[in-house]
Amino acid sequence: MKDVVTISRQVGTNGEFIARRVAKLLNFQYFDKTVLLEEARRMGINVYDAESFDFSEDEYKSRGIIGSIFANKALISAAEEAQISLEGTIIKELAKKGKIVIVGRGGQALLRDHPKVLRVKIIAPLVYRVDKLMLDRYISKSEAEKIIKTRDKATRQYLDRFYNLDWDAEGNYDAILNLQRIPIDLAPTYIARLARDETDREKA
Repeated sequence: MKDVVTISRQVGTNGEFIARRVAKLLNFQYFDKTVLLEEARRMGINVYDAESFDFSEDEYKSRGIIGSIFANKALISAAEEAQISLEGTIIKELAKKGKIVIVGRGGQALLRDHPKVLRVKIIAPLVYRVDKLMLDRYISKSEAEKIIKTRDKATRQYLDRFYNLDWDAEGNYDAILNLQRIPIDLAPTYIARLARDETDREKA
């Protein structure tokens, strides 16, 4: 039995919806900004700007003029480093307690050596993702394509910049679910089954 599930997802795959369903099926806690802030405050850390405190990987942008120009890992600001370090500490502490589902935030990198973690990535073909965003957000095809391009780039940069992890490398995941092959309504059950049976690991 895996007692921690990390879920990385492409925009346009309803990854958060799937993750919340997995948490419900397993009776696990769902890690979100509220939990992050609660843990920070429990550790005695005063968070004044809740909106900027949470580093969401798919909305990440290099901070500062130099960072935005060069996107150089050597130019990570002290503020970024402190924030990433704090988030990492909180995630690792919660993982020790177990029974938690973590979406994004470099969970697959932070917990790569955790003995009881299931690392999942949710993907779908570009056309699937474009259609999903158009339907969900009532936007044009060009707008959907722009969002996907921007968010995918942000995730790749975030994971490479802070964790030296290749988002696209299959070896960084225990299971990769393609929603073209596994319907979205069945994906949570599939992931929960993998978490319950640690011998059943496969690419889908």
